[in-house]
Amino acid sequence: TEGGSGTTMTVVFLLIFIVVGLVVAGMLIVRLRKNQASPTLTPPPPTAFSGAPTPSQTSQSQKATTQVVCWGCNKPISGIRRACPGCGARYHESAYGCSASALAVCRNCQADVSTFVEEVSS
Repeated sequence: TEGGSGTTMTVVFLLIFIVVGLVVAGMLIVRLRKNQASPTLTPPPPTAFSGAPTPSQTSQSQKATTQVVCWGCNKPISGIRRACPGCGARYHESAYGCSASALAVCRNCQADVSTFVEEVSS
């Protein structure tokens, strides 16, 4: 009958459309995975395996050791500084006059200021 063949053709075309859509989606997924995998497969530079640090690494490590920042005023500390033994936070000495001189407890771990130790910066 006429109505039965129309329904059959509609179902066949719908199935073909679904299969084509799945094939296209699969090809797109494979292409995306291939593009994402290529940058991670590049080898590290030969200098990564040498024992000597590069000049930029040396200057960064020197800046890190010389630039200790006060937890009270957020400025670099030079000379004598106070350190919290609980968390390692560093503060200017009491006579410096920043907000750290008025602290009663550590801003990081709430340890009492009387437990702070003085150290000389290097």
